[in-house]
Amino acid sequence: MSIIISVHWLPIIVGAGLAFALGMVWYHPSVFGTKWMAEQPHRKFPDAYQTGMKAGMIASLIDAVLVATLVTALFSILYYPGVILLGLSILAGTFAAGAFQGRTLRIWMIDAGFLMAQLAIMIGALRLLT
Repeated sequence: MSIIISVHWLPIIVGAGLAFALGMVWYHPSVFGTKWMAEQPHRKFPDAYQTGMKAGMIASLIDAVLVATLVTALFSILYYPGVILLGLSILAGTFAAGAFQGRTLRIWMIDAGFLMAQLAIMIGALRLLT
């Protein structure tokens, strides 16, 4: 059995761009950035964030494009149930990773909230642009 998926690049690019921009707003100090930073286990070393900022931003942009592509593929094959399954997987995975890393529930809620908002933006771009 083969499945042929038609990929629409415009919603992927727009969704990834909007999701990336949302991250810059979400983690801004006046939104959740200050609370997120205060909860970090290594918050005594703020210079470590500055040195990894460029690589982190590039990785975030690549991640946004990959997730937008995955959302497009899942949506075209399974429609909403596939994307809901992806969202639940993200929630469970980030919770488990945070538990193993010793992160607080507040960090998980900020990060998971961002990932769910990012997913919603990508679905919105997909629905509006296809």
